[in-house]
Amino acid sequence: MGTRYLKKYTEELPKINEQIESKRKEVKILEGKNDLKALFELLEFIKSKIQEYTDLILGDGAFEKLYDVADEDLFVVEEGMRQVTEQFQLIQTKSKAQSFIDGKKR
Repeated sequence: MGTRYLKKYTEELPKINEQIESKRKEVKILEGKNDLKALFELLEFIKSKIQEYTDLILGDGAFEKLYDVADEDLFVVEEGMRQVTEQFQLIQTKSKAQSFIDGKKR
């Protein structure tokens, strides 16, 4: 991931995650009310945010490919991206720690 994408990733990802989580709560409420139209619209919003998230991390068009492979299961794509993100953050943390250790050795 290049510096440009890394900067955008670190700025945008928390906002996107927050939007998805707040809408996820609304899904449960709409399921209880059996409001299918509103539920469909809400799921489309969540899909657009997961697409934004996926394309941000893996590049433009990545979401469509993953969505197709996941047999159009939005939550499979989301879980996969969540795992990719966690691994990416772990790598970043280890890299920062190693840089700090290397700096102390000098």
